Amino acid sequence: MKSSYKKLTELYEDEKSKREEVEKERDEYKKKLEIEKQQSKSEKTNNNKNMTQKRNILLLGRTGNGKSTLANVISATEKFK
Repeated sequence: MKSSYKKLTELYEDEKSKREEVEKERDEYKKKLEIEKQQSKSEKTNNNKNMTQKRNILLLGRTGNGKSTLANVISATEKFK
């Protein structure tokens, strides 16, 4: 029969091993999050560069048919009246 000290030592070692595994998984997860964060920043920068490109749109129609409303929706502003 194992002594109480040996049992406690084994339990401690098992818990220590489990804790180390969890910490390792946590560190790997943090690294993945950091990589995703960097990629997201890079994508946002690229999107902002693309958004600064200007485009011309010609809207034709009779008075009161919603040309200004459509232009406001497309540009996400209230510049057109």
